[in-house]
Amino acid sequence: EKFQSDGTAQIHIDQRLEDIVNRMFQRCFDDKKYKQAIGIALETRRIDIFEKAIKEANHSPEMLTYAFKITMQLLQNRKFRTVVLRILVHLYLNLQVPDFISVCQYLIFLDDPDQVADILQTLVRGTTDQMLMAYQIGFDLYESATQQFLNKIQDALRVQAPIPITFDKQQGIIKDEQQGGEITIGVHMQFLIKSNHADLLILKQIKDAVRNSVCHTATVIANGYMLSGTTSDQFFRDNLEWLARATNWAKFTAATSLGVIHKGHIKEALNLMSAYLPKDSTGNSPYAEGGGLYALGLIHANHGGDIIDYLINQLRSNSTQTDAVCHGACLGLGLAAMGTARSDVYELLKTNLLLEDTVAGEAAGLAMGFVMLSTGSAQAIEDMVQYAQETQHEKILHGLVIDIVLVQYGRLEEADALIEQLQRDKDPILRRSAMYTVAMAYCGTGNSAAVRKLLHVAVSDVNDDVRRSTVKSLGFLMFCIDEQMKNIDRFDALYDDLRAEQRDLKKKLEQKLKQKTLIATMGNVSEGIRDFNERIQEYIGLLACFPLILNIQRSGSEFMRNLQHRSLSTISDFNSVVHRNQVLNHVVLAEINFFQKEKVKDFNLYMKILMNEQIQFYEKITSELHEAAVTFS
Repeated sequence: EKFQSDGTAQIHIDQRLEDIVNRMFQRCFDDKKYKQAIGIALETRRIDIFEKAIKEANHSPEMLTYAFKITMQLLQNRKFRTVVLRILVHLYLNLQVPDFISVCQYLIFLDDPDQVADILQTLVRGTTDQMLMAYQIGFDLYESATQQFLNKIQDALRVQAPIPITFDKQQGIIKDEQQGGEITIGVHMQFLIKSNHADLLILKQIKDAVRNSVCHTATVIANGYMLSGTTSDQFFRDNLEWLARATNWAKFTAATSLGVIHKGHIKEALNLMSAYLPKDSTGNSPYAEGGGLYALGLIHANHGGDIIDYLINQLRSNSTQTDAVCHGACLGLGLAAMGTARSDVYELLKTNLLLEDTVAGEAAGLAMGFVMLSTGSAQAIEDMVQYAQETQHEKILHGLVIDIVLVQYGRLEEADALIEQLQRDKDPILRRSAMYTVAMAYCGTGNSAAVRKLLHVAVSDVNDDVRRSTVKSLGFLMFCIDEQMKNIDRFDALYDDLRAEQRDLKKKLEQKLKQKTLIATMGNVSEGIRDFNERIQEYIGLLACFPLILNIQRSGSEFMRNLQHRSLSTISDFNSVVHRNQVLNHVVLAEINFFQKEKVKDFNLYMKILMNEQIQFYEKITSELHEAAVTFS
């Protein structure tokens, strides 16, 4: 059977060309080069040869594994890949000892929960070894499948099983908790608790060293990161008076950080967060209540269960209340219902989006994307794009941009029509959404057509932010592709050409951030920083630039003070979430330009000074706002 390049319709091929390819196939079979035959068969869309090569190799596990690997890595057309995966499922099931574990993994990609349920039902009624295999498949399904897929399996099992789905272990029947993930979540949480070696003294020293609202929030966030999933909130308990100083959105962040710390503690989530959840009697800050609802979503992220109904009720009852509560409820509901594609949740979030409240609307837009994650829902995309083109609120538009991207995650060529539509839009924010959609639809594939599209827009679009987003998207496109690391020099050359055409400092930073993302995923840092000393101004990066700026600031140059004053004089409230990143960007860009003028050469000595004098940094900064920005980062 022959396919077009899009994997759908049959086309006419010159018989002479086909004869040449057939002779090549025969040569591969004669020489027993079955892997070469499989590769050529996939490139030429010859399903018959693909299947024949695996059978000629006696269905060896090595050959089947190789076939699956190149199918997932090289076939970037969903329709044709579905055909190939169906062939592999058929071949695996026809083995003398069927490999049900691999089959179930393939069925996840094929979105066929009914066949998975049939396999599980067969295994649990078989021998002890088959029952154990069913348990293992249950664990694997939780690790690999979406909530929607798992829910469909459980629904199918309830229909097929002659007894309730909550089975008795001794009868060899899988429990709901296995596929639902409760066992895996509990074991993972216990591992984090036992392996927790976080040094709370570090947090105490940070807390004592910095005493302003911005750094108060940063310390709370740092505590959440350090103790994520460990359930250890001792630092908060020891510093309740200090924590009580938080106001407005800082209260929201403090409550949210508890959700990060207690991530996975699903059985006690409501009890743990009870002090921060909305109650009938007034008393709690709406920001704390919103943060508490968001924390519940973090605790139950991608494992909603009954908490979804609780968050739905909270969002309905608080829809006319403060925007902070609705903001937290929307985010929490989106995380808990991630990937479920539940229509009732989606419609509720859509209702809150249409209220035209900027704070709640932005969160509702993000949450809609979480719920419809990777579904490619045409109706959802139509709703989002239409409202994005109509709304006058930029915050809501930013939420919808990410929403659209999440829905198209991993959809490959199915997202092409939407990408073209958004790319032609006059609004630069929607054009930026098109670039991010390319990144997510082809994430980790290295698709050459997508790379060419991004590189073209990176030098042709008139908007700086759109061009920056294209270069950043390249990092997602090449994410975790080991084979591409050897070609990093070639990519560097492409980026150098890009910089030669467009002298845009912000885009340079995004290019280097993208390159370092690639290097970080491969674990090869030394190669990436080999020329750091020679090109330090380009390799600073978005995170490393702040300590560099700080050391430059100590020089007290008039040039530096003037730049800083121009960057920050228009911002009256640095604590504003809306302006914080803008302030940081202005300071970064201004001071990196100064850094280039200074031409600092000896980076090793420079970093030694940084390490030896880090305690004195806070005492010698000339601007209080600058100190806050640097310390927060």
